[in-house]
Parts: sequence; structure tokens; C-alpha cells
Amino acid sequence: MRGRVLRWGRIIVGLLASVGFLWLATRGLDWESLAGNLAGVSITLLLVSLGVFMFASYVRAVRWRLLFAKENITIARLFIIQNEGVGVNNVLPVRVGSEITQLAVLTTRDGVNKATAVATLGMERVIDVVASTGILGVAFLFVPEMRPFAIYVGAQPASPCSR
Repeated sequence: MRGRVLRWGRIIVGLLASVGFLWLATRGLDWESLAGNLAGVSITLLLVSLGVFMFASYVRAVRWRLLFAKENITIARLFIIQNEGVGVNNVLPVRVGSEITQLAVLTTRDGVNKATAVATLGMERVIDVVASTGILGVAFLFVPEMRPFAIYVGAQPASPCSR
């Protein structure tokens, strides 16, 4: 009985929070402008972008799973946990909610050792930084529009006339 009440309580709180956030996000919105902008959206590109996002999330879950040496957790479960974190980050003004949510879910709901959870989350961020830096480096080499910004990352010396 108590479990059923708690489950329904969570559902009701979730629905009320969703309605409240929806109201906050849409108050003062110019609905005609929104409708005009949405009319020009390509459904095909929208579906392709959704597919790419889901595939990238799955690949991140696979990569995260590789970091768990002794824990028995599935890729599907990590995919869900990762997207729970993304959802929390979307409503918070600072970008730390994802890690806190993922840590809480991994340790309390899935029984993962706290040290293992923190270590894998930390290594995920290190891998992200290395990958982002590599992509940025390649962009400086092959994207001509990026070259003027190379000075800001120390990729080229400042010219004498810029001092």
C-alpha cells in the first residue's frame, strides 16, 4: 500500500513539475512567430538529427560501459542513466546536475560502488575533453574560418603588428 502511494505521489509531483516548467518556459511566448518558424522545419532533417543524437548517446553509453571493469551494468541501463542526466541539465542553470544525478542513480538504484561511479564519471569527462580538443585541433587545420581564432588557443604566434 505504502509503495503504491509513493509511486503515485512521484507521478503526481513529476506531472505538476512538468506543467510548472512548461508554464515558465512558454509565458510571454509569441505563438504566431513560433508557428511561423515551425512551419519551415524539415521533418526529415528533424528525424535525422534525432537519430544522430540517439546514436551518439548510445555510443557514449557503450564507451561508459567499457570503464566498468567489475560492475554488472548493461549498456541499455547506462543509456537511460545518461539521458536522465541530460534531462536534469536541461532545467538547471549550471551544468553539474548531470553528474550528480548519474552518481545518485548509479549508487542508490543500481548499487554501483561509489568510488567506481565517481571514477567512471570523471574518466568520461576526461575522454570528452581529449576528444573535443582533438576535434578543435583538426578544425584549426582544415577549416579556414577557424584560423583567425587560433591565436586565442596559442596555436600560432601573434604577429608583430597586433601588439
